[in-house]
Amino acid sequence: MQILGDRHYRAEPGEQVTFSVGSTSHVGGVTASVDMGPGTTLPVTVSGGGHHSIVVTVGFTGDSDGSANILVRGSAGGTDESRIRQLDGLPFRNALFTVD
Repeated sequence: MQILGDRHYRAEPGEQVTFSVGSTSHVGGVTASVDMGPGTTLPVTVSGGGHHSIVVTVGFTGDSDGSANILVRGSAGGTDESRIRQLDGLPFRNALFTVD
């Protein structure tokens, strides 16, 4: 897996890219939707060789200071970590990840 930019990755055909939850603070739940499909809990895995959009939604338990680290790992190597931070007063936040 190669990092192309912020939350944007390239994976070779047959390579598996897994998204999982790392450390959290004031988080009630984390779900993901792959290619506009139904939401599911993490971890989720997508295959390289095509275009995939992964939307991760984090639900927070308080009004501020919440965060969740999303870990991204390619089966052929490469790792990344992305922190989704709560915006004050909002109970949830989405982040878009792309695998090409």
